[in-house]
Amino acid sequence: MNSKQTAAVVAAGAALLYVFSKGMKKAESTTTTAKSYPNSTERSRGYRNNNPLNIRISSTNWAGMIPTAQNGDGSFVQFTTMPYGFRAAMRNIRTYIVRDGKKTIREIINKWAPPSENNTSKYVTDVCTLTGMLPGTVVSQTNQQQLSSLVRAMAFIENGYYCNNIDSYINQGWNLYINSI
Repeated sequence: MNSKQTAAVVAAGAALLYVFSKGMKKAESTTTTAKSYPNSTERSRGYRNNNPLNIRISSTNWAGMIPTAQNGDGSFVQFTTMPYGFRAAMRNIRTYIVRDGKKTIREIINKWAPPSENNTSKYVTDVCTLTGMLPGTVVSQTNQQQLSSLVRAMAFIENGYYCNNIDSYINQGWNLYINSI
């Protein structure tokens, strides 16, 4: 990336953070209300399912997963707690890195949110803006700060806001994740 491209990414990032910060007050009050009413439609699907990165149902039997036969969603995994949802996201990213050789932000997100289903380039740009990392940044599966920052930003993109206590959930998810590898 040359200096003009870097400047453009920084400018776009500042603008995006400004927009996100303006919407946070409303999002925070919505999540507070939704927390009082666990079945409320005010909460996003990812947060209602304790699956903040919207992992689809597959043959994987995730730790903390509600059995598919009892899953009321039908398309996306439901977890018993939010930390298990973050753990699963971290495990998925680890699989992309180790098994699939997808090591950069761009490669991981292209696999996570393929262009056939998503505006992947915008997803990459938004995640990079929120994390301060560049699209070509190599992600370490054992760097807590980096992986936590990545899943935090992806949760925002997937749901449109941060849920209450997100950092606590991510830290608990990290502990579950790091103890499972």
